[in-house]
Amino acid sequence: ISQEPRQLQDYIPNPGPPVTCNFAMTTFQMDTFSPTQGDGIIFAMKSQESDDNGVKITSFGFNVPTAKSQTVDFKVYALKQEGFYADPNRDSLNQGRTYDYRGTSQIDKWEEISKGTIKNDDLIAGDTNGNAPDFYKIPFGMFNAVQIPPNGGVRSFYISTNLLYTDPTLDAGVNDKQLLIGYNDPNVPKLLTGEGASGFSDTKFMYKTREFV
Repeated sequence: ISQEPRQLQDYIPNPGPPVTCNFAMTTFQMDTFSPTQGDGIIFAMKSQESDDNGVKITSFGFNVPTAKSQTVDFKVYALKQEGFYADPNRDSLNQGRTYDYRGTSQIDKWEEISKGTIKNDDLIAGDTNGNAPDFYKIPFGMFNAVQIPPNGGVRSFYISTNLLYTDPTLDAGVNDKQLLIGYNDPNVPKLLTGEGASGFSDTKFMYKTREFV
């Protein structure tokens, strides 16, 4: 899964020990791709309309090859309120027409849920193909869990670090569902196509449609 920079963990009630059971959810693996490296990505997740309980996100993981040669600081934010980080209806400059919480001037609308420093020793191999380790998974103890509301509820996230992303597959647009593998639970949340963020700029046309691969 080194070609799958995001790994999501969800929290599911379990009647027997242990009390909780964590399952991994990853984006679709592609054999060939041309990833780009950026300093952040902003995206939303949506629960299934049939899910009456919602899902609690307890960790993120991502490929961060920069950490093989230098330490990399990261921060993860969740939008304090439910919903998309920007109105999906955009103007010609990519500004949300009725609301838009992207940018440093809007950072008070976001809650920091994780931060840390990634070193080479923290990296693990993301696949079994002999590739050099470049995958980092945030430890559960360093992540404040966030609930995605039930029945089609939405939460938005912003990850700030040097990580890999790519152009959307099949010309997907912002907030289109990303392809997932290795997870068949009907209540799995939808991981939506996001936008690459250059320093969480207030200039909205700087955001480019991106998704993890």
